[in-house]
Amino acid sequence: MKIKEYPQFQDDDEIGLLAVEQNGLAIEHLSERVKKIWKVAFSALLENGMALQFLMGLSSERGTLYERSWTIGETAIRQNWEALKLLAPYSSHPKNTYYIGNYSILKHAAKQTQNREALKFAQEYANKLDKNTQKELIEQIEKSIKAVNKHLDNEIKN
Repeated sequence: MKIKEYPQFQDDDEIGLLAVEQNGLAIEHLSERVKKIWKVAFSALLENGMALQFLMGLSSERGTLYERSWTIGETAIRQNWEALKLLAPYSSHPKNTYYIGNYSILKHAAKQTQNREALKFAQEYANKLDKNTQKELIEQIEKSIKAVNKHLDNEIKN
């Protein structure tokens, strides 16, 4: 069943949950009320990390913006490294450097890509930042990139 073809079910909690468990991107077609249900959102991300694009700007029933939730961000990136691209702009907020400047996040993202594409993205992102006002974030990103490269190199050797 494709939820978008049945508007009468788009505001149903249980059907919404079933839909996203089968296809995380189905969350796009659910009502805002159902998207705000933590279990529905989290299940969508477990199935497809890019479901995050349909949650940006929404607060969960817990009152936290999805893009500001460590659990949501980490889950999305672990499932699909390209979710990092959605979350990178939120890294410029002082409390959110954990997305693009976090070693663990970058390591999981890099392991999903060939040619370390996630690390290249992180470096390109750092290069676009203002070197005067975001110096600490740039340094954190570069430090994490260096550490992840070292970790991946060691894995290759072993």
